[in-house]
Formats: sequence, structure tokens, C-alpha cells
Amino acid sequence: MKSKHMGGTFTKKKKYIVTGLCNDIPAWPGREREDTNEKRAYFGIKTTDRTIEFECGSKGDKQFWLEGIQYMLNCRVKVTL
Repeated sequence: MKSKHMGGTFTKKKKYIVTGLCNDIPAWPGREREDTNEKRAYFGIKTTDRTIEFECGSKGDKQFWLEGIQYMLNCRVKVTL
């Protein structure tokens, strides 16, 4: 997954273990849009070393991603039990 937009997040050699989600990430400085009615939404994936922040086009998109990631985390827990 090489993408200039991901900034090497998933292409580093060091492996990060996802430990949870962060639902309350504030808007990045300068990313607030005053000229549109649709607000962007932000969330983070917590790892052992850091929180990786993501931007979504809407709250619905954010909810979709959060539910999908949480589902995968729950599956991982069931497999390790």
C-alpha cells in the first residue's frame, strides 16, 4: 500500500499492534471547512507506540470505518481466546 497520502503509515518495516480506537480526535489545524455544510470527521487507531489519525468525508464514513475496525479487533480477540 504505497500512497503519498498515507505518508508511509503502513509501509514501515516496524510492525505496530492495534490496541484500540480513538473516537475523539479534533480537526487538524487548517482543515476546518467553513464554506461547506458537510463537516469532516476524524478518528484514530491506537497502537502500542502512537495514535494514527484519519480524516473522513462525513460522520457516516467515520462510523463505517470505526465499526469495521472494531469488528476486526473483536475477531482477533475471539481467535486468541
